[in-house]
Amino acid sequence: MPAVAVSELVQAQNDLAVTRRRYQKLADEHDELRRRLQRAEFELPLAATRQVLQAILPALDNQDAVLAHLETAEALSAHGLSGLAMVRAEWTRALGGLQVQPFDSHGQRFDPVVHEAIAYQADASQTPGQVLRQVRRGYLLSGKLLRSAQVVVVAPADPANP
Repeated sequence: MPAVAVSELVQAQNDLAVTRRRYQKLADEHDELRRRLQRAEFELPLAATRQVLQAILPALDNQDAVLAHLETAEALSAHGLSGLAMVRAEWTRALGGLQVQPFDSHGQRFDPVVHEAIAYQADASQTPGQVLRQVRRGYLLSGKLLRSAQVVVVAPADPANP
């Protein structure tokens, strides 16, 4: 084979190798872009849902507080209480349809991942670090924390006064 043909063959093989590397790089970038788009298709609606829910939850907290107050302190008819409870149940069903689940923290061990301690209170009848009272309910969205619960925690025992 003439030397010119050999050098052209070597050059063509080198060009082919460069082209293959470029093609593989583009294919890898395409796959990464596809994965990002798939992730965005899942995460963007979830982020929008999270934002709307975080705006709604304070109103639900207020509704719960009003209902609790009316049940104990006001002379509201049974029909009035029943109506308010029905509205709350409807909200609970609607939130459940969006995969939002409230969680109760009363009596649980304090967990900084899902609880926000807003106060500590001494209580000799309870275990230190236990949630004594839930001030604001916590919520999960699709199994992930949407909002932590605000809680009052049993204060640790005073080491100076056993």
